[in-house]
Amino acid sequence: MIKNTVYKITCEQCQEFYVGSSKRKLHDRMREHNNNKSSVKSHIDKHLYANKNVKIIDRGQDVVETRILEAYHIKKLKPKINKKDELDDFGIFL
Repeated sequence: MIKNTVYKITCEQCQEFYVGSSKRKLHDRMREHNNNKSSVKSHIDKHLYANKNVKIIDRGQDVVETRILEAYHIKKLKPKINKKDELDDFGIFL
């Protein structure tokens, strides 16, 4: 039921991970990762029996702060499953 979260999804088979954010309920966003052609679903599908671990790593006060926090964590952690650098959306280069 938590909103405005930055989260980390880790593949328990290979320990690669994805960092994302959602202004909506985290549960709803996880359902989308499982049902669409996201980079997370593509990765997990490669590992037929892999479980994934979801952890909230930060929270914002509003959508803009949440997106900036997401970009910060992507830049800091360098997740292999992410396909783009979220800081590019803001024109910020660290």
